[in-house]
This record gives sequence, C-alpha cells and structure tokens, in this order.
Amino acid sequence: MDFELGCDLISSIEIVPEFEFARFEHCPRRKKKETLPLTRTGIAILVVVERDDRWVVPKDWDCVVGGGHQAYFNTQMRGRPAERYTTVREFGAVGNGLSYALGVAAARRQGRDGKVVLFEGDGGLLFHIQELETLKRQGYRILICAMNDGGYGSEFHKLRADGIDDSLAVFGRPAFENIARGFGLRGHEIRDVSVIPKLFADFTAQGESEIWNIQISDKVTAPVIRQTIKRGHGNM
Repeated sequence: MDFELGCDLISSIEIVPEFEFARFEHCPRRKKKETLPLTRTGIAILVVVERDDRWVVPKDWDCVVGGGHQAYFNTQMRGRPAERYTTVREFGAVGNGLSYALGVAAARRQGRDGKVVLFEGDGGLLFHIQELETLKRQGYRILICAMNDGGYGSEFHKLRADGIDDSLAVFGRPAFENIARGFGLRGHEIRDVSVIPKLFADFTAQGESEIWNIQISDKVTAPVIRQTIKRGHGNM
C-alpha cells in the first residue's frame, strides 16, 4: 500500500482489507459509520493532508518523531526535505522525542515563531514530561502531537497476541491538554481529525507551545509489529 505519510491530516485512507478497522465516513470501502469518539485508524497518527492535497503542516517545518509503536506511521516523510526530519531509533528506546524537539527548536533559533512539530506516543511523552517547564521557560514554540492509545503500544500488542495479561503496559489515557495548561502552555484533545486544520491555524497565529492529545485506537497494530507477531519472538 502507498500511504501519504508525514505531517499531514489524512482524512481519507485505504485500509488493509483483512483487518477490521473503521474507515472514515467518506471512504467508499468503509463498513459502517464510526460511533466511538476515537480516531480508529491509528493513521491519524499521521497529521495531515486535506482532501484537496493542501498540506496542513507546511513543508518548511521541522518534523521530529519519537520512538515506539506510533513511530512506524511517521517513518517516511514523502515530499519533504530530509534536513527537516529528525528522529531517534537507537536501541528501540522511547521517551526521547521531546528532548530532540527542544534541541531542534534551540538550533533553529526561531523562538515564539518556531516551526517545529513533534510526533510522540503517550508513553514516550510521559518519560520527560517535566521538560515542558524547559519549553515554557526558554520560550520556544513547538506543536506536540501526542498519539494517545492508553499504553505502551509496542508492548501490549505483542502481549495480547500471545494471550498474556497486558495490564502492566496499559496505564490509561492521560489528559495531556490539561498537563500542558498546568505548565502555562496550550492544549487540546482531538477525537475528530476534521478539526485539525482550524487548530493548526489557531496555533500558528500565536506564540505558545501546544499539545494535541490525539485519541487513537489501541486496536490498530503497526504492520511491522504484525510481522513480528507472525514470525514469532526472536525470529528474524
């Protein structure tokens, strides 16, 4: 399949047919109207090309991607310059995305006019959540897209596949929008990707950092994890 990957609001997407994931309403192959208040395709993990192919996040913005399960969907930034893409994959570790984004913001020296967007999982963002204080104090502007599936996706998907209790990998859905406000930043919860273009316009019209708490399904497994499950642990 050829996904339009990147910082772009995907409001329509073809889903691998053998998996029973919900489709967006206008997708001709969708099976039923989505009723749950969640972004069920996990690909809203990707923020954002509108239907007319206008980019919501401009191509001159820096895209920083953390690790973990959500990172698969942001692996390829097609049509964007490589020098505007920053990620960390060493040792499969999570939790470094916010620190990397702060480094990029410091290097760009754009202050409250910063053009940096971070894609990070909920678990990874919690690792260094205290650095929101650094972000506020230094006066950088970063858009933080927290992909919130309520746990450590790289772990609970494998545990469930093996029929093992996943409770130690599931911690609930933190209200990142409230955490951001507690540090003097801005925050919004997102359960419908159609609101993203306006939220982005509002974000760029001011100078404060912001967290988007994007609620995604915990039933969507990244293809690379599905392949790992199929092969079996320890098999390359």
